[in-house]
Amino acid sequence: MLQIRHIGGDRVGKGNYWNFSTGDRVTMEAEGTLPGNDETLYYKANPFVVIAAAPILGLIYAVFLPFIGIAILLIETYLGFYDPDGQRAGDTFAETLVVEYRQGSDGVPLSDRRA
Repeated sequence: MLQIRHIGGDRVGKGNYWNFSTGDRVTMEAEGTLPGNDETLYYKANPFVVIAAAPILGLIYAVFLPFIGIAILLIETYLGFYDPDGQRAGDTFAETLVVEYRQGSDGVPLSDRRA
């Protein structure tokens, strides 16, 4: 039976085995034992399948990215996110990016000079 999922320490045949949690790839030139313990998972996949899946995954990402942006815009605009002080979280974030970036020559952020 074709087994795709393997655990560290399993005896496997020749092929490529990927650990998706760490990104490691183990190439077995001959039959051998996969490194790792019982918690290490490896998946066997043909490199051609992985290369063929890349454009499909990229297409899915490109199709749904505008919808994600629209959803974030709608949530921020209509529902709003507020911090405990009642200020919109997006404004706080933008102020942090802009104000903290613009520092004087002494390295003190402009937001600290308001007092």
